[in-house]
Amino acid sequence: MISVPIRVRTAAVALVAAALAACATAPEPVTTTPEPVTRVPTISAAMATVPDPDPRVGLRAGRTDAGQAIWNMRLLSNTPTPEPFTGVTNSDLAFLGDYAIQGNYNGFQVWDISD
Repeated sequence: MISVPIRVRTAAVALVAAALAACATAPEPVTTTPEPVTRVPTISAAMATVPDPDPRVGLRAGRTDAGQAIWNMRLLSNTPTPEPFTGVTNSDLAFLGDYAIQGNYNGFQVWDISD
């Protein structure tokens, strides 16, 4: 087996990359216009029956006891935020199997959502 110094390998890789880039051509511009959408989205029967009056009007404010207006959904859990995360904006949400990972500027929380 021949040993090649790292500098020589790096220079060879850079040379091959430069040669490939020099041979590349720019793609042809697309001049076709998209087809207009002629389908009208359908509304499900559940969404067609909008509650009247609107339940969002007049909701009370609150951090943990705010009013709720849930339509076409069911609340499964309302878990208070743990102390280290109170008052911090939640910025990320990811899912992995039966877990939801909720991230914010103070770290992250893992929630079991199997139920």
